[in-house]
Amino acid sequence: MRRLLLLVLCAALLAGCGKAAPETQGEQESGWPLAVSDGRAVRAVGDRLVILSGPSTLTLVDGAGRVLESRDLQCALDPADPAFQAGAGELRYYDSLRRETVVLDAGLRELRRIAAPRDMVGSPLLSQDGGTLYYCTQDAVRAWDLTTGIRRDLRADLPAAPVLTGIEGSILSWTCGSRSLLTDTGEGRTLYDGSAPLTLEQAEDRYYAAVELGQQQLLLFGRGEEAPTLLTPAGLERGRFLKNLHKTVTAAGNTLSCYDLATGQRESVLNLDGPPVDVTEAGGRVYVLTGDALCPWDTDSTPSGDGERYTAPYGDGDLNSARQLARDLGERYGIEILIGREAADCQPWDYEFTPETRAWPVYRQLELLGETLSRFPAAVWEQMLAPFDAVRVCLVRKITGTPASGSVATANGLQFFSGDGVTLALSVGPQSGRALYHELYHVMEDRLLSQSDALDSWEELNPPGFAYSRSYTAPRDPETRAYAQGENAAFVDVYSMTYPKEDRARILEYAAEPGNEALFRSPMLQAKLQALCTAIRQAYGQETAPEAFPWEQYLKFHSSQ
Repeated sequence: MRRLLLLVLCAALLAGCGKAAPETQGEQESGWPLAVSDGRAVRAVGDRLVILSGPSTLTLVDGAGRVLESRDLQCALDPADPAFQAGAGELRYYDSLRRETVVLDAGLRELRRIAAPRDMVGSPLLSQDGGTLYYCTQDAVRAWDLTTGIRRDLRADLPAAPVLTGIEGSILSWTCGSRSLLTDTGEGRTLYDGSAPLTLEQAEDRYYAAVELGQQQLLLFGRGEEAPTLLTPAGLERGRFLKNLHKTVTAAGNTLSCYDLATGQRESVLNLDGPPVDVTEAGGRVYVLTGDALCPWDTDSTPSGDGERYTAPYGDGDLNSARQLARDLGERYGIEILIGREAADCQPWDYEFTPETRAWPVYRQLELLGETLSRFPAAVWEQMLAPFDAVRVCLVRKITGTPASGSVATANGLQFFSGDGVTLALSVGPQSGRALYHELYHVMEDRLLSQSDALDSWEELNPPGFAYSRSYTAPRDPETRAYAQGENAAFVDVYSMTYPKEDRARILEYAAEPGNEALFRSPMLQAKLQALCTAIRQAYGQETAPEAFPWEQYLKFHSSQ
C-alpha cells in the first residue's frame, strides 16, 4: 500500500514540478515524494514546511523536499489545537505538560517560552505580533499584554467556560457553551455570535470564512466591504482555504478538488489511494500530506475539465445542499422541514407564502431552527408530537394574509391543522426563534387546557375591567394600550390583547428568549408566566423534572435558586 501510494503521488503530483530552472531541476526535486511516518499535520513557515509525525516529532523540509532539521518535543501536540500556529518565520505551540507557550524560529530553534497564568484553563493563543497572550478562565476571556504585564477582560461573567478556537489579525474566535463568537480584540466589539462555529482568515483586503452547519460547511469569501461569495462545491465537501493563492481545496473521501476562487471553476481533481491528512500552501505551491507521504500537487497536471462555475453571490446558492440539511435536522427531531417552493406550496386558504429561494438565508434559518429545537425539553417535545401523524415546518420568505379572510396582514409565524397533521410556517428572519415558540404554544394549548387547571382563571390575572378584543384587530384607544407599557404591564404588547391564546403564546415566545428579564419584572406578567409554566409541567407530567425549561428563566423562584 505504501509503495503504491508513493507511486501515485509521484505520477499524479509531480508532473508539473519542473518549474525551476532546467539546470537545477533534478537536484531541487530529488526529495519528492517525501516518505513520512504517521503524518498528522503540515504547516508552512515561510517557504518551508514543518511536518508533525506522530504526537511529538517535528520535521523541517525545504521546497525541494529535503529534510533540514528534526526535533522531538517533550510533549504531545494536537493538530486541531489552535495554539499550534505557523507564521512567516515562527512556529508556536502549547506545551500542556509545562503549561507554557513555546515559540520556535524557522529553523525549529527555540526562541522563548511564555508561562501560562495560574487561573488559565485550556490552551492560550499568542497574537501574530507576539505581544499579547489571549487565554480563558472559568468564566472570562482575557488578554495579557506581555510588554506591560497588564491583563484585561475581553469578556467576563460568562455563563459557561469559554474556549479559544483561533486568531486572525485582531479577530479572536472562541466558543461559550453552544455559542460561537468572533471578537475584535482592538475595539472589544462582538462581530459574530451564533450557534454555528465559524472560522475566519484574511489576506490583504480579502477575507475567507468557513461556517459549520451540522455535517455541512459553508465556504464564504469576499473583498473589503463587498458582499461575500459562496463556494458551492460539486458535492457536500469540506474545504480548506489557501488564502495566499486565492484557492480552496475540498476533500470528499479520497478525492481532493481545487477551486480557483477568482474564476469559480474547479481547476483540478486528485484521486488518492488513501485519505488526505492535511493540505497547505508554501512558496506559491499546494502540498498534500497523507499518513505516509508529503508531496506538492501541481494542479495544472490534474485538470477537472468540467468547465462549471462553482461560486454564487451571497444568498443565491443552490438549495439542494440546504434540503439535505433540512432532512437531517427533521429526522433528528421527528418532523418534516420544507424549504423553497415545496414550503410555499403548503399555504392554507387564508394566507399566501412567498418562497425563500436564496440559499444563504435558508442556511441561517436552519441554524436558528436547530438552535431553538435543541433547547426545547425532549420529554415535552415527544409528547407534544405524539397525537399527530405528521408535523411539518415550512420556512418561507414572507407570510401574507388575504384581505377577504380577515387574517392579519403579515405574520412572522403561522400554524394550522390539516387531517391528522399540523403545519408550522416561519418567516425567514431573526425573529423566527420567537415565532416558533409562539406557534408551538398553539400546538400545545388543547392539552394545557384539558390536562391542567392552571389556566382556568387566566382572565382574573388581567387588569380589572379589561376585555380581549376577540378579533385580530388590536385595541387602539390609549387607555387600553397602556396596559402593555411600564413597570406594571399586564401584556407583552397590544397583539396580546386580541385573544387569551395570543396573550399566552406571546408570553411563551418572549419568556423563552434572552434579554427579556425586565419585561417579566412586572407583577402581572410574572403571575401569568407562573400560571403558564405550571400548566405546561402539569399537562406533560413534568412537575418533578429537575431541569429548568427555557421559558422558566425569568420565574422568580428560578432566578433565586
